[in-house]
Amino acid sequence: MKKIVLLCMFASLTFAQVRITGTVIDEKTLIGLKGANIICSNPTYSTTTNQNGNFTIENILPDTYTLTFSHIGYEPFKMNVNVESESAELNIKLMPISVELGEVLIVSLKNYQLQRTAPIPVEVVESKKIEVKSAVTVPDLLKQQSGLAIARDGIWGTNLSIRGLSRSNIVTLIDGNRIETATDIAAGLSLFNISDIERIEVVKGAASSLYGTGALGGVVNIISKSPSYQDNFISKGQLSTEYNGVNKGKGASFSMSASNHAFRLKLTLSGRDAENAMTPRGELPNSQFNDLTFSTLLGFKLAENKEVLFNYQMFNGNDIGIPGASSLFPTIAKVSYKFVQRDLFSAQFNWKNVNTSLTNISLKYFVQNIKRDVENIPNSPTQVNPNTGVRTTVMKILPTGNHYVQGLQLQSDWVLSNNNFLVAGIDFWLRNIDSRRERHLTVVSPASYINKIIGEKPLPEATFNSLGIYAQDEFSLLNKNLSVTIGGRFDLINISNKKTLQPVYEINNGVVNNTPANQFVTWEEANSKNNSWSSNIGFLYKITENIDATLNLAKSFRSPSLEERYQFIDQGAAVPLRIGNPDLKPENGFLTDAGLRIWNPKFSLRLNMFVNYMNDLVSEKDGLFDNRSAKIKTNLGKALLTGFDTDIESDIFNKFNVYSIISFVYGEYEETDTSLGSKKYPVPQLPPLNGRIGLRYFVLDFVTIDFASIVFAKQHRAAIGEITTPGYVTFDLSFASKQIEYGRLIFRLVAGVENMLDKTYRNHLTTNRGFINIEPGRNIFMKLYTSW
Repeated sequence: MKKIVLLCMFASLTFAQVRITGTVIDEKTLIGLKGANIICSNPTYSTTTNQNGNFTIENILPDTYTLTFSHIGYEPFKMNVNVESESAELNIKLMPISVELGEVLIVSLKNYQLQRTAPIPVEVVESKKIEVKSAVTVPDLLKQQSGLAIARDGIWGTNLSIRGLSRSNIVTLIDGNRIETATDIAAGLSLFNISDIERIEVVKGAASSLYGTGALGGVVNIISKSPSYQDNFISKGQLSTEYNGVNKGKGASFSMSASNHAFRLKLTLSGRDAENAMTPRGELPNSQFNDLTFSTLLGFKLAENKEVLFNYQMFNGNDIGIPGASSLFPTIAKVSYKFVQRDLFSAQFNWKNVNTSLTNISLKYFVQNIKRDVENIPNSPTQVNPNTGVRTTVMKILPTGNHYVQGLQLQSDWVLSNNNFLVAGIDFWLRNIDSRRERHLTVVSPASYINKIIGEKPLPEATFNSLGIYAQDEFSLLNKNLSVTIGGRFDLINISNKKTLQPVYEINNGVVNNTPANQFVTWEEANSKNNSWSSNIGFLYKITENIDATLNLAKSFRSPSLEERYQFIDQGAAVPLRIGNPDLKPENGFLTDAGLRIWNPKFSLRLNMFVNYMNDLVSEKDGLFDNRSAKIKTNLGKALLTGFDTDIESDIFNKFNVYSIISFVYGEYEETDTSLGSKKYPVPQLPPLNGRIGLRYFVLDFVTIDFASIVFAKQHRAAIGEITTPGYVTFDLSFASKQIEYGRLIFRLVAGVENMLDKTYRNHLTTNRGFINIEPGRNIFMKLYTSW
C-alpha cells in the first residue's frame, strides 16, 4: 500500500521559483529508486529521479497537475498535486512487482512517454535485461522479443527482422543519430559496445512520418548510458567482465562518470576477443572476432534550462570472420573484415521551457563515418585458356567502403492546450560513399608470369541527401480516455553520382596503367529526385484503468539506397554479379495495426495483429551483364505481410512468473512483369511461427532463475533460392544475483547455459556457407559486474 506525505513549505517565492521536489523509494527496502519516471499531465514537467531517488521539477506554473510515478519492476502510482504560490515536497513509496507493466520511458516517437501510453507497438530491452543476457550484437539482445528475429551472416555480423522486414527496410539510430552503411553483408547492428547500452527501443511498424525514408519496416533506436545532473558532486565507476564457452569469448568493459548540478561526464572503454564458435557438428570456421570501443559524453548547463551536450563514440574491429553471406561469396571462399570502424561525433543544444507554449527546442549536428575493409580469398580453381594455355588464378579480392553520414536535426515541442501536444521539426542528412575494390591475380603463360592487380569501383562516387519536415500532434478526447496521434512528413530527396569506369586501373608487375584496353563505362553521371510524403494516425482507447485498445494506420515509403541503385559487386566467377539499377522507383507501404493490452500487477498481455501492403518492392532478377550471369536490382509488384505477435506474463504464485511470446508473419509478393501473367511467390527471409515459453522465479529476492524453451516451427514456405527449414526446440537457463554490497563495492554475478542440450538446428534466416550451416552449440557463460 502506498504512503504519501505531502508537505507544503511556505516561503516568499517569486512566481518563477515555484517547484515540486521529492523522493521516490522502494516501499519494502526504503531505498531511493534511481531512474524512476515522474510523468506530468503537462509533459513539459516530466522528469526522472537521480542516483538517490530524488527529483525536482523547476519553474512550474501554478496549476493542478496529475503526476504518475513509475519504475520498471514496480506498481505505478498516480496522484493530483495542486501547486499555487508555494512549492510542494512529495515522498512516494512504490510497491515492487514482478510483472512488467510498460513503465519504461521511451523517446523513439520523438517525445518522452511511457511504453504503455504509446499507440504504436514498441519493444524495449533495458539495461537490467541486457546485463543478464549473453550477446555479441544488438540483434542477439532483441531476438527474444515478440515480432523480432535474428538474421545471421556470422556470429559477429547479424541483422534484425521486424515482422518480416529487415536490412534496408529498417532505420537504425544510435542516440538518435542515423546509421547508414551497406546491408549486403551484416555490420550496421554490430558496431556497438553492448555494456554501454542503457536500452534499445524498437518501433514495430512503419515510422516514415517521423524518420523518413527507410522506416518502412520499423526503427531500432540504441540509447547509450549517460549520467544525470546531481545536486552535489557524484562520481561512479563500473567494471564488467564476461566469458562465453562456445567460442572462448572474453570481454571487459570499464566506465566512469561524474556529475554535479552544472556538468555531467562519462568515459567508457571496452574490448572483446573470441575464437571460432563450436557447433554440435564441430567448429564453425572463420567465425572469430575481436573489437575495441571507446566513448565519451560531456554535458554542461549554460543556465537552469539550457544544456550543451557533446558525444563521441569509436568502434574498431579486426580480423572478423564472415562465414555467411552465401549469396555474395563462393561456398569455399574465406571472407573476413580485416578492419571495420565506426566514428560518431555529435553536438546538441537543448532549451527547455522557452515559454508557456514552446516547452522544448533542440538543435543537433552529427557526423558518423563507417569504414569496412573486406578480404575475400575465393579459393577458386585456376582458369585455363584452352587456346593459349594461359593460366589465371584469383588470389584475393579486397573490397573497401567508406560511408560518410552527417546530419542536422531541429525539433520543437509545443503545448497547445492541457490535452494537446505538438512535435515539429526539420531533419536533414547527407550520405557519401567512397567504394573501391582490388582484384589480385596471377597470370601465367609459357612466356611470362604476371602479378596483376585490377582496380575497380563497386559503387560510383555518389551522394544521397534527404531534407524532411515533420509534425506530430497528440490530443485527448472523451475525458482523456481516447488518445489520438496524427503525424505527417514531407521529404525532399536528391541522389547524384559521378561517371564511373571499369576497371579503373591495372597494375602488371608493378607497372600502373590507368587506361586498360578493356575499360568501359559502368554508370554515366546522373542526378535524380525522390520527393515523397508519409503520414500516420493512431488511437489508444482506455477500456478500463488497466486495459486499452490501439489502432494505427500509416503510409510509408523508402527511396532505394545507393547500393541498390549503383552496385557492381564481383566476388569471383563462381557467383553471379550483383548489379544495381538507377531507375528504381521508391517502395511504398500502407500499414494497419490493431492491439489489445492488459496492464495488471499480476498479469500483462500485449497482442497485436498487423497487415502491411507494399508496392514496388526492390528485389533481384536473374539477367546478364557484360555477358556474365547477374542478379539485377528491379522493382517487383505488390507484396503483403500479415501476422500477429503477443507477449504474456503472469505472476501465478508469489513471484513465480510464467511468460510466453508468440510471433507469426505470412508474406507473399505478386510479380506482374512476366509473360505468363501475374504470379505470387513467398517473400524471402521470413521467420516461421515461433515462440518462447519460460518460467522466472525470484528466490528470496536474492537470485532470479530463468528457464525458457525456444520453439520454432518448420518453415515450409521457402522463397525462390531458399530451402525449407525443419522446426526445432532449444532450452536456456540463467541465474542472476541481486546486487551484493561489500564496503564501497557492489557486485553482481550472472551465469547461464544457452542451448542446454547442444541441439543441432538451423536458423532459416542464417546465410552460412560451406558444410556447417547450423547455429552454435551449448554455451556456458558468466558475467561479473563490479560497481563503486
